[in-house]
Amino acid sequence: MPLMKKSLTMIGIISAMLVLTACVNGGEASNNNPAHDSDGPQDGSPDNVLPLSDALEEYPVWIGSRGDELSRNTVINIVITFEEGVVKYYDYEDNGDLKIEDVVDISDQDIVKHAEEYAEEINLGEYTLNIVLDEYGNNTEMEQLLTQSEEIDIEFSNESVSVQFFGTNFSGMNMERFPVSGSNRFGTFLTRTGDSLISFMLDSPDTESENVTIESE
Repeated sequence: MPLMKKSLTMIGIISAMLVLTACVNGGEASNNNPAHDSDGPQDGSPDNVLPLSDALEEYPVWIGSRGDELSRNTVINIVITFEEGVVKYYDYEDNGDLKIEDVVDISDQDIVKHAEEYAEEINLGEYTLNIVLDEYGNNTEMEQLLTQSEEIDIEFSNESVSVQFFGTNFSGMNMERFPVSGSNRFGTFLTRTGDSLISFMLDSPDTESENVTIESE
């Protein structure tokens, strides 16, 4: 009789363990179910990374600096605007009139107004973005902003930039080449995003846009 009770007790323990295991596995399955994910983009999700073609449409006013160093005292050498498929370039000719800290709290309109007053305006006309593939032909190595002016074609590297000045968020891309007046003004190409999570990347070969070409001649 004691042996039978002992056997029944062991069966009860094993059954309880099986039920507990099933509950744990069921809970894990529920947590992995996409239907339980919260709506909206998550921190660091691809929804917060815009290809360059979309970025130029969403953010019409950009600033450019020479060199690799960025600080609040970095001089703005260029202001570039993108409106309805047309790009304009304002050249400050390294006069140092405008610094990054000067544009933190003013509107895009005021940035352009300052550029119109103190910089040389050049209408580059319509533009396209041309993808240059890597050595394997699979991915984008570089992207060119081609304009109707043969003298000014900008090349962007596959390196994004995100930085904050006085609590204002800027994002952009590194410029490998920005030829002006016979010199190459490589540096950083930035715009204010208002969101620390927003960053940019080069367009991929799969990008479907009339404004993006692949190794166009």
